[in-house]
Parts: sequence; C-alpha cells; structure tokens
Amino acid sequence: MRVFLAYSRQQFSAAEQLAAILTAQGIDVWFDAERLVPGMDWAHLIEEAITSADAMVLLASSDSLNSPHVHQELLGAIEAQVPVHAAVVEACDLPGGLAGVVDLRRRFEKRAATFGRNLLGGKPIPRASSRGIRYPVPILVILAALTVNLLAIVGNLVLYPIDLAIEEVSWDHMQWWEAARGVAAPAVAIALAAYAGVIRHRFRRRRVRFGLLLAALLTGLSVYQLAGGLINAVVEAADHGSLDRNLRLTDATSRGDVYFALASLLLILMNLAAVGCLCFSRSVFRWIPAGEAPGWLRRRALRPAGNPRPPTTRVRRSQRIAVYHAIGDTPVAEEVTKAFAPVWSVHAKGEPDLRVVVISGATSWEWARGLLRSGPSVAVLVGSVRPPADADELQLVQWLDFRDGDTERLRSRAAVLRSSAAPVQSSPPRAIDRFAAPTPVRFLVAFMIAMGAVLGSSAILSVSVVAPESMWRNIQHGVMPTVPNPADRRYNVANPNYVHETAADADQLLRIRAGLAAVLCPLLLWGARRLGARRITLTGLSTLVLFSAIVTGTWLLLGWRSEEPGSGLLLFESLLAAGVFVYGIGSAPRLAAWLPDQWPRRRAGQLPAVAPTLLRFSVPLAFGALTALYISGTIL
Repeated sequence: MRVFLAYSRQQFSAAEQLAAILTAQGIDVWFDAERLVPGMDWAHLIEEAITSADAMVLLASSDSLNSPHVHQELLGAIEAQVPVHAAVVEACDLPGGLAGVVDLRRRFEKRAATFGRNLLGGKPIPRASSRGIRYPVPILVILAALTVNLLAIVGNLVLYPIDLAIEEVSWDHMQWWEAARGVAAPAVAIALAAYAGVIRHRFRRRRVRFGLLLAALLTGLSVYQLAGGLINAVVEAADHGSLDRNLRLTDATSRGDVYFALASLLLILMNLAAVGCLCFSRSVFRWIPAGEAPGWLRRRALRPAGNPRPPTTRVRRSQRIAVYHAIGDTPVAEEVTKAFAPVWSVHAKGEPDLRVVVISGATSWEWARGLLRSGPSVAVLVGSVRPPADADELQLVQWLDFRDGDTERLRSRAAVLRSSAAPVQSSPPRAIDRFAAPTPVRFLVAFMIAMGAVLGSSAILSVSVVAPESMWRNIQHGVMPTVPNPADRRYNVANPNYVHETAADADQLLRIRAGLAAVLCPLLLWGARRLGARRITLTGLSTLVLFSAIVTGTWLLLGWRSEEPGSGLLLFESLLAAGVFVYGIGSAPRLAAWLPDQWPRRRAGQLPAVAPTLLRFSVPLAFGALTALYISGTIL
C-alpha cells in the first residue's frame, strides 16, 4: 500500500516519526525528505506521487492547514480521488470530506501503529475529535515545572512588600543609592520572572529551543534562590537600619523562611522530573521545533525506521558541474568543489550538466535566480539569508545546506545527485533564515556575545549599583557584622565592623576597569554580529581577537592589582579567556575556509544575511544576573 504524507515543516519531527512507524507496518510511505533531493523537479514528482498513492495522510495542525503547499497537495488528492486521512497532532479545525481522523496528541506510537494496521487491513478509520487541548504526560510535566518556577519567583515578589511593612522600613531619610538598592532587588526579580514567563509561553507554543529549555530547567532553583535571596537580603539590611552597603545573600533571612524551603524542595523535584522528560521522552522530540532535538533523542524516536531507503525516482546521470559564487566566497566555494569532486567532474568551460550556485549574504538574488532557472541546477547554502517572497527555489528548501561546514554530508548529497543507487537519508530541515554556522564559529560567536554582555553590564553596574567607597564593598563578609580583628593589617578603622580586603586604590582601579569594559563590550558584540553574518575576513577577525585579548588581559591584571574580585574568580576568568584564545588559534583553518576572502560590502540586490539571535537573550540575562551579584558585593 502506498501512502502520501502531507505535513508542515513545523511538524517535521512528528512526520518523520509517523513515516517510520507506518513503514515498520509494511506501508510504502512517500515522505518527501526521503524521496526528493535538490535538483529534481519537485512539483512534478509530488503531483505524480499523489496521483499514484492509495491514500493520503494529512498531519493536521494549524501550521499545515494554513500552508499553501499542503493546501495544493490536498486539492491534488481530491482531484485524483485519493482518500485523505487526518492524523491530528495539534488542536485545529479540520476540513470536510476526510475518510478518517486519528488523534495522535497522546499515545502517539501506539495509535500510529494501530492506524497503520487499519490502513493495511482496509478497516474503517473512526473519526476522532480534533478539538480541545491535549498534552502528552511528559509535556505536562515540563509545563508544570516551568509554571512552578514562575510562581515561586512571583511568590517572592508578593512577600517583599509584606516583609518591608513588617520591618517598618522608612524610605524618607535614605540616600538615592540606598533607595536604588531597595528598588533594584524587586526589579531584578521581576526581570527573572519575565524571563521564566517567556520560556514557558514559547514552550507552550512549540517555539522554544532545546538548549534554552534545558537551561531554564537546570537553573530554575538557582534563579528562584537568587531572586529570593536578593529580596531577603534587602529586607535584612533594612532591618539593620541602612542600605548603603553591599548586601550578602548567604546571610539573608526572612519571615518567609518556611515558604523559601518548601518552594526550593518543590522546585528540585519538579525540575529534575522535567529534565528527565526533556532528555528522554519521544513526545519532546515531536514537540520542540524541527532540528532542535539532540541526536540521542532523535535516534530513540526513530528506532523503527531501519536503514534509509533509496529514492524510487531515477535521478539524472549528469557528470559535469560548474560552481558559481559571489565575489568574496572563493574559500567556501573551493570547499564545495572538493565535496563534489569525488563523484562529479568539475567543469569550468562550456555548458555544464549541473550548475552549483553558492548562496550567501554576498549573493545577488537576480544573478543567482538567473542561474537556477537557466537549466539543471542546485543551490548550496553557505550562510543564513532572508530570501525574497518570490524565491521559490529557496522557499521550497530545494537547496543543499552547507552552513555548518559538514563536508561529509555535502559529499553524500552530491552522490545522491549523481546516482539513483545512493540512499537518501532524511534530516531535520533548518530554516534558511535561522542562524547556522560551523562549530568553531558558533562557539566564538556565543563566547563573544556572552563576554560582551557581561562586560557591558559590569561597566554599567560598577558606576551605579556598587557601593561608592571600597570600605563598604566587602566581598567576603557583606552587610552582616563580623568579629573585628584589630591585629589584621587590613582592619578598617573607619568601619570597624568590616574587614577591608581590597587595595587602597581599589576605587580608582574599579573605574578604569569599568572604562575598559565599556570599550570592549560594543566591540565584541559588533564582532559577534559580523562573524555570524559572514561579514568579516579572517584578517579582520584576527585583529579584533588580538585587540580584545590585550584589553581583556589589562582588565584582568587591574583586577589582580585591586584584589577585587577574589582570586578564585579572577583565576577562572583568566583561564577561560586563555582557553578561548587558544581554541580560536587552533580553529583558524576552518574559519579561513568559511569566512570571505575580501572585506564584504553591502550592494544593492544582495540577499540580507542573518545575524546570530543570541543577542536578544544574553544581554538582558547577563544584566539581570550581574545586578544581583553586584548588589551582593561580588565585583567582576
């Protein structure tokens, strides 16, 4: 029995698993990711597959029912009188005229296998309901954990004014920096609550990335304790009559101690259960965006798939190719040529049998479209871009993805184009306008963004939230009184309740370090954006890295001189910076093969390059976390 699978790319993971289960039942499933490769006449082959199918299975969701491509496939099935069965994976309003409806929102594997047996046996498919919100149990567990994380932080915010009212704190006689500390604590807690709420909302909408979701669950307890400890520290300091010193989180107590302990225990249990579901549940594989699931989870979900099947449609027997690329893309074009060379004859003169067009942010779409429409051709994507609305050659994912620099995968795809005997292995689609790059590039971009966010936040907080004089900035002891030790040479006479553990010129050094951080922050963020968008040469990147290393080294040395922060934190920062610098030097060959060889300039008609999206998360997250650290006296 032959079945055509119609679906939206947003539900690629569910479609891939459903195709694997139906194939294990003995059904010949026409799944485009296993049957089509770039360079084929996709429209003709899809129409041919629909008319020759015994049935069509529509993976029903709001995305698929709003997809013009799925709508066209449904019209083709109706015209060919092919019965259409709907497999519901998301609550939606189904069209009329369906032969049967199966609800796969829960017990996906069991119901899909039963559905396949009924199709083979010719049994009628009962029409199940497609309405209502039905979550699989693992998804409910993760959603509950995210909700508890959010409510725990909100509970701290509710207790804050109550505690201040009980302590009878008066704001009338406080200096502006003291009042700022009292306002900054709930502001940070509100920011953390907003971040938790955004993650929960995006997960419920199936739009959150696996890494962000895992980080939110692993740090749920820490984020709650940070918000709660900061608020409690402000209340405790206010109870002692002053907010002019930095606060110590570990010594903070509150009238909400019982709530704090119970909430922490609940968070530990809920987040551990949610992490287990996230890492091992096949429901998560289908829920999160396509391509986000780690390899082990994908292999677990597709276990029944077996070996990849060869395409049923013969592919052209062409031999000669020519590689076309924009100015500046010569290094990456050479890597593309090397991947095609083992199975193709690279032809530079005359009319080639296949045109290979390299697509990047330096490519003029009018020029590329002319090549792609002039005969047998295939596009190779080396950088994420935003294609125009009429770019059908790119909208239908009729391109080879080389953004991550995986030469072996590109070589295997080239072999599929060369011979019909080569198997087609399905792989999760990655949107053309989503940032993707080789591993060294992604690592350096993430580090530069994180470092820039930390330095920028540090520069702002060092001149605003930090206590104005070093005698009040005590890293080890905070605001709680300590037993004075007059014999200690660091004993602070002006403030006998505190041990002064910073250098005599710590205030001036802190301002210099803040200035260096303010210079380095925009430079790193600018460099990360240019690197992610392939708009910097290797020479420019090397100059940027060298200058950043010198400024960072100076910043660290001044920290050692001022004895602020502690030696342990400074040692960690120094080793981290040195390790990244060595990693960047070792990755120079891969960077040289991916980056342009000429300084790119924006020209009219070029495809817009896509920059990394980490900026929108890293900067506010670093600022919120460092605000709490600086109020507590931890100086970076």
